[in-house]
Order: sequence, then C-alpha cells, then structure tokens
Amino acid sequence: MTTDKHIFISYARHDGREQAEYLITKLKALDIPAWYDTRNLSPDQDFTAELEKAIEGASHVVVCVTPDTKRDDSYVRREISYACNKFVNKPIIPLMFAELAPQISIINLTYIDFVHQSWDTAFSELIQRLNRPSEAEDYGATSSDPFHDYLDALYHEIVQFLDASVFTLTPLLSKSVPGKVVEKQVPALLHSFMKTTLILRERKSDERTFNTFVEAFEACQGRLLLLGEAGTGKTITLMAFARDAVAHRLAHPTRPLPMLARIADWNAQEAVPMATWLSALIGQERRSEVEKIITDGQALFLLDGLDELSGIYERHKETNPLLKFIQLIPSNNQVVISCRAKVYETFEAKAPLNGAMQLQSLSDSQIETYLHDDPDLWQALRTDNNLRELARTPLVLSIFTYAYRELSTETAKLRDLQNSPSELQNKIWMMYVERRNEHEKLKTSNFIGYTNEQIYSILGEAASIAINPSLNQRPTSSYDFANNIFSILENDAQNFIDTMCSLHILVRFGKSVDFIHLLLRNHFAASYCLPLLNQVLGTQRIEAAYVLGYVGDDRAINPIIAALRTASEEDVYSLGHALMRFGRKAIEAMLATLNSGDLALRIKIIDAFSQLKESFEYEMTQRAEMVLIKALYDPHPQIQIHAAKSIGIARIYSADLELQSAFYTVNTLSVRAAIVEALTAITTSGAELSDMHIKFLIDAANHENDPAIRGILAGALLKVDDVINDFDEEGLLDSSVQQLIDYLADARFSMQFGYKFVDKNNFESGIIGYQLRVCDVAAMALTAIGTIEAKQAVEIWRASDLNAFSWDMIGTYFWDHSQNLET
Repeated sequence: MTTDKHIFISYARHDGREQAEYLITKLKALDIPAWYDTRNLSPDQDFTAELEKAIEGASHVVVCVTPDTKRDDSYVRREISYACNKFVNKPIIPLMFAELAPQISIINLTYIDFVHQSWDTAFSELIQRLNRPSEAEDYGATSSDPFHDYLDALYHEIVQFLDASVFTLTPLLSKSVPGKVVEKQVPALLHSFMKTTLILRERKSDERTFNTFVEAFEACQGRLLLLGEAGTGKTITLMAFARDAVAHRLAHPTRPLPMLARIADWNAQEAVPMATWLSALIGQERRSEVEKIITDGQALFLLDGLDELSGIYERHKETNPLLKFIQLIPSNNQVVISCRAKVYETFEAKAPLNGAMQLQSLSDSQIETYLHDDPDLWQALRTDNNLRELARTPLVLSIFTYAYRELSTETAKLRDLQNSPSELQNKIWMMYVERRNEHEKLKTSNFIGYTNEQIYSILGEAASIAINPSLNQRPTSSYDFANNIFSILENDAQNFIDTMCSLHILVRFGKSVDFIHLLLRNHFAASYCLPLLNQVLGTQRIEAAYVLGYVGDDRAINPIIAALRTASEEDVYSLGHALMRFGRKAIEAMLATLNSGDLALRIKIIDAFSQLKESFEYEMTQRAEMVLIKALYDPHPQIQIHAAKSIGIARIYSADLELQSAFYTVNTLSVRAAIVEALTAITTSGAELSDMHIKFLIDAANHENDPAIRGILAGALLKVDDVINDFDEEGLLDSSVQQLIDYLADARFSMQFGYKFVDKNNFESGIIGYQLRVCDVAAMALTAIGTIEAKQAVEIWRASDLNAFSWDMIGTYFWDHSQNLET
C-alpha cells in the first residue's frame, strides 16, 4: 500500500522507548513510514539538525506523553517547539501514556488516550486521525510571548545552519581556562557542587573539565567565554546551545530572550551600541522592548567570533574596536562569546565574564568511535601520528571522512603530505569541494553549476577581499563577503550564491551569507593569494601576504621570505608583519636564512624581525630576540645598525643592558647612533625603565668625546622627558642641544597657561596666569637634559637679563607640576 504519510515519533528516551517501538512496529505493519531517534545521546550533546530535518520531512508528529517528557532537558520539548514553528507547522497528535497534562504549547490539542483503553484500540484511533485531512494550526496564536515570531524565525535559521555545517555527530569536551576573563567569585554552594560532579585538577589552577557545554555555562552562572582553535567546534557548539535556548524560551516565555549574532557584523568603526545593533536583527519596531529587556537583565547574548574583530583592529588601532566591543557587554545579562584561543591571548582587555572554557581536541577514543564504520581510515590514522593530530578537530575529521571515504588510494596520498599540514588541509578541502560538486550534478538532472576553477576564482577573490579590502580596487570592496560576490559577478551573483549553498560550501544565516566554516574561507583565500606573491610590481603582493599571514597558511612562508629581497623598507615591515602571524615555522625559517651568506637578505630578515610583537609564539619570539641582540656584535656594521633599529621598533626591553654594553663596545659612529635610538624607543614605551635610561644617557653624554654622539644623546633625552613635552607647543624639543642654546636668546612668547593658586589650608584664592617664552621652554628642556653643555648654557642664561621674567616662579611651578603637587 502506498501512502503519503510519514510519521515522526517524539518520545522521552528514559520512559517512552517501549511506546515508541510499539508504534514503529504497528505502523510498519501497515506500510506507513515512521521515524524515531534511536541515538543514546543527551540533548545537550546533540550538535546536529537530524531531529529537526526529520520533522520537516514528516507529514505528522505524534508525541508520546510520559512523565519524563516534562523534564526541561527532554528532546520532546525541542521536537514540539520545532513542529509548532510557523516555518514548519506540522500536525501534532498527542498520545497520552500517563495521566498528566502535556506541554503547554499543545495542551489544547485533542489527544488520544492510551491509558484508559487498550493500546491496540488507541492505535486504531490514531490511524483514523492520520487519515483525516490535515488542517493547518496556528500554534503561535496562543503564545503570550511578543517575540514568538522572531524566535520561530531564529530557530529555523539555526536548524538550516546546523544542517549545512554539521556532517555527523562528534560530542566535545570543554575545559575551564583560569585567568582569561575578569572573573567574579563563585558562591560556596557552587564550589561544593563542582567538587562532587566535575573532574577537578589542582584547585590552585581552578581548572575543571566538563562533559557538556550546558554544565560549563551553568558553572559560570551564565556568563562564559568559549575558546577554541579553528575547527574545534566553537560556532557549532554556540549554535546548538542557541537552538536549545530558543526552544526553552518558546516553551517558557519568562526565560531570557536569546539574541544570536555574528560579531563580524557589528559596526566597529561607529561602535554601535549593543541594543541598537541587536534591535536591527530582531526588528527596529521592537527597539524599545529590546532595550528594556537588556536593561532588566532578561537577555541571553550569544555572540560568535570575537576574533573576527582582530583584522579590523589591526587597521584601526587608534579606535581600538576590540576594547569598545568588550566595554559594550552588559554586566547584568547572560552572555556567551566565542573566540579563537590564540587570538584572544593577544587582546589587551579581558571580557567581563565569569569564566573561560576551551574546547578540547578530540581524543583517540573519540576519533575511533567516529570512524566506527570506516575501520580502514581509522587504521590509517592510528598508525600515522601526523595525520591523527590533524584529525583532532571535529571539522577536519568530518571533512576528512566525507572526502576520502572508501578511497584508499587518496588516503595513501595524504600520507605523502603528512609533514605539511597546510598542504594536507588544502588537499582535504579540495577533495571536499570536488565531491560536493560531483554529488550535486549527479543528484540534480537539470543542475547548471560552475566548474571547480570558477568556484575557486570567485570564492577565492571574495574571501580574500573580505579579509583585506585593500587587496582589490573595486569601489564596493569591503569586509562583507556577500557584497564582494555581487561586486565580482553582478547579475549572476544570486544564482552563484544559491548554488554554493546547495553545495554546502556557503550557508545563509539571517540576511548574511558566509562559508560553512572559516577554515573553508581560509582555504579559498589562500588558494587565491598564493600566486599573487610572485608579483613584483604593485601592492597586491603585500596585501596578499597579509591575507596569508592572517589565515596562517604556512605554504606562504618561503615565498614571503623570498619576496623580502626585492621589497622596499616599508614593504619589508608589512611582509614581516605577515610572517610573524605564522609563528614558530616562520621564525625558524627566518633564522635559518640568517645563517646564509647573502648580506642583503640577512638585513631584510633583521628588519622583518622588527614585527616580532605580532607573533603568538612566546618561546620562538624570545629566541628571535636573542638573535637580534647577538647581531649587535656582528662583523658587518649594517647588520648591527638594522639589529638595533629592529630592537627599538619591537620594543625588546630585555635588550636594554646589552644595548648599553654595545654602545661602549662598538666604535662605528652610525652603529652607536642606532643603539641610542633603540634605547630611546624602549624608554619612551616603558615608563618603568625611564629613570635608568635617563641616567645612562646623561652619563654617556657627559663622558662622550664625539660631539655628534653627544648631540644624539641629548636629543634622546628630549624624547624621554614626557613632562617637558606638555609645554612644547612650538615643537622646540625636536631641536638639537645647540639649537636649544640658541633659543635661550629668543624672548618671543611661545604659549600661555593658567595655574590655580591654593594656600596651605587648601583654600582656592585665585588663578595665576603665565606666558612662556621660547627661551623659557628651551631653558626647561636644557635643565632636564642635564649634560655639561646644557647646564652651562642655562647658568649663563639665568645670569642674563632675559631671565628677569619670573624664571624662579615658572621653574617652581614646573617641577611641582611634574610631581603632581600644588604649592
């Protein structure tokens, strides 16, 4: 018998399996297709959209109402919420297997009694109901939640995202990371709860392991930073948690309102307030309601990708969008923010949350369980440490499995690439794109697609420009990925986006379109930018290097090092910035190049090391710093000069004493001048070193025989005196000592200032106004410099008529001001 019926059976795993299996057996006997979830999995470990997609494909949803369905964390709650979704809207038939009220959302539906009559009699009644014409229900009409429609739309979007992004299930473990956020003290009751239910390591580190993200969220009292490296599952974890939060809110309108957003969509340059930004996602007509919810602490912020602001931050450090965003995080609402762990380490500010959880890499047992149906693939990974390490992220493992299932020859090719993780990942992604394209062409007879070459060209350019808009001169180039596709393709853009979504390469979420994962975006961007490194003319090589450093594709390391040879000084710094983003491998390659006999390239490498602070690898950075310090004594003066310059630019404080020692050891004037400049740069960036450095500079100037070096030392002293700079409106302090001595004869007025006069009883008795002349500022500067020539010139000036203008009062004010005292 053919039927258009397809039944989804919703049941509680704890006490409803017998009832569900009874229904499956009876329906199967009547040739009526039916589906129920047989996974032995907790709801808060489900990262897939299998249940929701099964509901979408069903004609009816029957709910086995048993006592356990009333639990908050029951699958049944989630299944009912989605069946009631206005975008799904399936007929729901409650089957009462116990005397209790069903979920509030279906309490008014006519149920079938399996308690007071035989199951067979009740089942016959079910068949009659299934054969009736289905009538559309408006489940949301009875909801008291003013945000019901928004929640329905959000739930549906999350499901479509998870369906496109998750291949099969891989439950994740998370570990707390002390010190990553501004933590609040956890109440004593929660401490005891953690001790009895969570795996604790040493208490002093406050590091705990959680089996589910919900446990971690509750342990942090609803304010949590979710950390993990690329591909570990941060976004998927956040989305799955958001889905449950939406289902909770739909069932209980008093729960916090979930507000899910990609941080990359926040307007960093205008620093848009949180309520304004999120109101645009929910609906501007509800802005006042959204603001009230946030003010009252009734929101649950689910914010994905704080690390995506790092690229914008590098271009707008003066406005510091990272700090501004962190400052916008409300203190009285529940918050989950995801971020790549290594990127978060570089942030100066910490998020004001209660804890940080880091997703752990997959264990061998998790990988083996995942590959239960692919024993040959598991055997290949088990015997190859490098391949297995690469597969420890859920995304790579799932793509790996998808692309290479039953392709033993391809798996063998992977082993040939085991020593190059970037080549290996590149091969895996290429296979994924090819398999998806082939699959869609076979599945759809009238499929009009694109060649792999077209896909890589379009997506590669759009992805690269989204990372670095400077890479292309198109007037509409921006950080917005979808806009870049429209800029490239114009009229065919929408069809291309639709096709890429069907291939599960792109995914829609709300009004935005993006890759199913940033690793896939990085793959396309690297494929596009690597060939650009061969260009010698124009800026594309530099901009492409930035992209490659940002995505961390180590295939670019050697080409970028080679590009240093022909790069200008400014471009060397840009290329060095890109190299430092690669970390250990790039630094090792650069150090190896330093051992070559190519003096010109060695100098460029030394210059590139000026960007050391961009590296995330602390140990390798220290090693490179020692190499720069050692280079101060290199036989080639040019190496010495550039090493000193790079030490100053990189602000390597540990080189302080070595620089001072080299100053007295080295005889070459230009090298000694570069060393003084490096010391000056370090001093002006580290206040804690200023006193020590000033003493060195004064002593060196007083004992230096070379007048040119004395002038450089005096100029350095001018730069390190922050107090004098407050008075220097005319830029006099950029002058040499001799010029300052000449200025002692200049009585022109330079600036005005006012000073509040306070007597000994702290009573304000008036304002004294002053006008400083050029000679006054010069005298203060020379006094602070303190060299022999400077002191002598000031003494002569003090004895002259030009000093008649209340120098003592001005001097007294100046030094008291520098100590923040009022006299």
